[in-house]
Amino acid sequence: MAEMQRINPSIDVARLEQFRRHLLDQHLAPDQVGLLASHAHVKKVVLVHNDLSAVGAAQAIATIDQMYHGPVIEAHDLDRF
Repeated sequence: MAEMQRINPSIDVARLEQFRRHLLDQHLAPDQVGLLASHAHVKKVVLVHNDLSAVGAAQAIATIDQMYHGPVIEAHDLDRF
């Protein structure tokens, strides 16, 4: 949220809260991704629809790596897998 406020300091507080609620309700946290991937024995985790800064993405991957020991990739537009 802080990154979003930094990029757009005039963002409406209600809109920011709506976005925060969307993330909590509709997306998995990095630790949840790691746990799910580990239990499901997936071959690879590809992070998509990622609204994190580069630092945030690196932190998310590090968190996932604590529980899931396969490859974790951050997808970008036009990537192919």
